[in-house]
Amino acid sequence: MNKLALLTSVLILSIGVSVWATEKCEPRVPHAGGDLTPTEAYKMLTADPRHTFLIDVRTRPEYEFVGHPTRAYNIPYMFWTSEGMKINPDFVKDVAKKFKKTGKLLIICRSGKRSCFACDLLVQAGFKNVSNVLSGFEGDMVKDENSPNYGHRRRLNGWQRDNMPWSYELKKGLVYRGE
Repeated sequence: MNKLALLTSVLILSIGVSVWATEKCEPRVPHAGGDLTPTEAYKMLTADPRHTFLIDVRTRPEYEFVGHPTRAYNIPYMFWTSEGMKINPDFVKDVAKKFKKTGKLLIICRSGKRSCFACDLLVQAGFKNVSNVLSGFEGDMVKDENSPNYGHRRRLNGWQRDNMPWSYELKKGLVYRGE
């Protein structure tokens, strides 16, 4: 009887994990450009590293203290100010200083919303190959009310959760310096 209970538990857990693991990534808001899962983005980066670039549009403290994808350039879409979050007025200029308009730019943020807005600005500015990284660096909130992780971020999808390479290391040339 114990073996039957154990096998039943394993089967139920397997089904639950497979449903959780296959939850679909979708863009947070409609935007210009394409969409890629973290795995697809990483494959593009490794297949063509000379022409494909990952831009982390989170604030520098997020990039520095939460961690970031390895090889990700930090160019904030927004800054924290005494009045709250404000759009970086030089965002497009900062991106244009580092990248050609024909390069493949993969845009990532915390959860995939700021990256959508950043994609819009870049496409409007004439960048040709811009894609949003779905679910961002930290992932989506769990929407299943029956889950013990309901309402928590970092439990579903995202660069970290999908086990893509990331680091706390701050490499010169990748960290935003307000150039």
